Amino acid sequence: MLERCLASVRAAVGDDDEIVVVDSASANPARIAAIAAGAGARLVRCEIAGVNRARNAGWRSAYNQLLAYVDDDVVVDPGWAAALASAAAIHPGAAFITGRVAPLTPTAHGNVAIKDDDDAHTLDRTTRGDLGHGANVLVRASALAVVGGWDEAMGVGARFMSSPETDLYDRLFAAGFTGRYEPSAM
Repeated sequence: MLERCLASVRAAVGDDDEIVVVDSASANPARIAAIAAGAGARLVRCEIAGVNRARNAGWRSAYNQLLAYVDDDVVVDPGWAAALASAAAIHPGAAFITGRVAPLTPTAHGNVAIKDDDDAHTLDRTTRGDLGHGANVLVRASALAVVGGWDEAMGVGARFMSSPETDLYDRLFAAGFTGRYEPSAM
């Protein structure tokens, strides 16, 4: 999955964009390193598993201020990075921007983590429903710094195994930030 994901990310980003792969305590780090190198990505290794631990390691090692996160089972659209960058430029006050997440093929998995709304909209502390998934989100590094990053007690591999992005969004809202949903960032 990682190879497929990185091929799609590489096709969507510019030559000057940085790709960071965080190996979250995999059993075969040499394989992950080879895949990352093959995609021209920089590798960061976490010896302890955890999705938010990995997200924080990526954030803290990145050079750029706009951090776009995807999971290894994601395939991004060729216009994904441009859509996120455009939304970030048009909405400089948005601390985070979530994108569309749809299944690659019809599936019986119950549409977990699907965010497939048609209309872009602002997300704030009054927004109800699904705000978007951490598998397709841009977060400003400055906003992460204000709230102390992703809570490492949340998400897969942690004490509380769900809702890591909801926790982040709530903490960003509590700090006075807003977000944005951009369906063209697929």
